[in-house]
Amino acid sequence: RYNQCILNMLVKNNWVPFVPNDPFQYNLHIGIDVGGKHNTKAMACIAYGYANSESRLIFLPYEIPVQSQQVEPIPSPFLYEGLLNLLEQLYNELKAANRTPDFQKILFLRDGEFRGVHNIWNEAEALSRLYETLKERGWVDDKALWTAVEVSKRSENWRILRPVELMTRNPLIGQVVFPFEDDHKALVCTTGSPYLSGGAQDISQGTAEPLLLKIKDVQGIANVDSVIKDIVWEADICFTKLDQGGALPWSLHIADTGALQQSRAYITTGVTV
Repeated sequence: RYNQCILNMLVKNNWVPFVPNDPFQYNLHIGIDVGGKHNTKAMACIAYGYANSESRLIFLPYEIPVQSQQVEPIPSPFLYEGLLNLLEQLYNELKAANRTPDFQKILFLRDGEFRGVHNIWNEAEALSRLYETLKERGWVDDKALWTAVEVSKRSENWRILRPVELMTRNPLIGQVVFPFEDDHKALVCTTGSPYLSGGAQDISQGTAEPLLLKIKDVQGIANVDSVIKDIVWEADICFTKLDQGGALPWSLHIADTGALQQSRAYITTGVTV
């Protein structure tokens, strides 16, 4: 109990007591979300250092300024400028700390779909333009691997269960199902057993509602298994409770929380988790 209290206190003061033991495929994850009561705030959050957590992870939330009444979808010029400013800030901080910035492998996690206006523009165009800009600066090269993932929390009303000794129980964390013709579209369980498990009560605790992921290439060709593994691992980093992980990857969870706080007119100096 004493240790758990200490860990919770660290979290409330923006310390991260848990880090991954094994390296991720993507060193940099960027969560993107539009939220608030009327979907009027756009947020992004960087999670940097997953490929080598021993050198310390960096989490950096940032509001994407949108000078337009339309925020959902995010106009691609504003999304591009917001992400570029965020990466520039991270780049400068890493240089100041004598660390070599590594933007070769980036995983973009969009809460919902990358949308736009008919065939005129799409949010995903901002990611391609961002890559070209960083390539011109020499921050990345042709071998870079940038992947975008659309993350749906509702999963189109799919629900996954598993039979155990003639009983129906929640799925295991990390279970993946490909029920679609598109092999880049999958249902992924980030909640379920063994979290919140308690013997016979395992039937009712937790949730079997999976995430629906749609994986898209920005630069390079993604390995679907590696993308899903990174997302499950990031969601599985249990920062607040020892028996409960998060349904969303951490960077996307912070973006979602930050958008809600910004919509309430809070001055964001940190993100309450």
